[in-house]
Amino acid sequence: FGSYAREAYENKKYNEAINISIEGIKLRKDYIDLYYMLGILYKIIGNDEDSYKYFMKYIELYERLKSLEISKDLTVVLYNADTLSASNAYNEISRYYLD
Repeated sequence: FGSYAREAYENKKYNEAINISIEGIKLRKDYIDLYYMLGILYKIIGNDEDSYKYFMKYIELYERLKSLEISKDLTVVLYNADTLSASNAYNEISRYYLD
């Protein structure tokens, strides 16, 4: 789901990327990258409330990353489980409160 969602995002198919990410989360609740992706996607389409919601969930998962099953799954590559992505998520959450 992560690769498929990123591909849709890269091709500016934002609604498709949103739908793919939501489907992936239904199957894997700890798929941290998809929460980050949804935060970005909703920000792009101007839905700040949902962007905030998904960035908050991303941060919640990020803070307990080492205990998540997905972090131990070698078949899943996590692209956004890093300090740069977390920093960006914190910035977006701050902007939500400042706007």
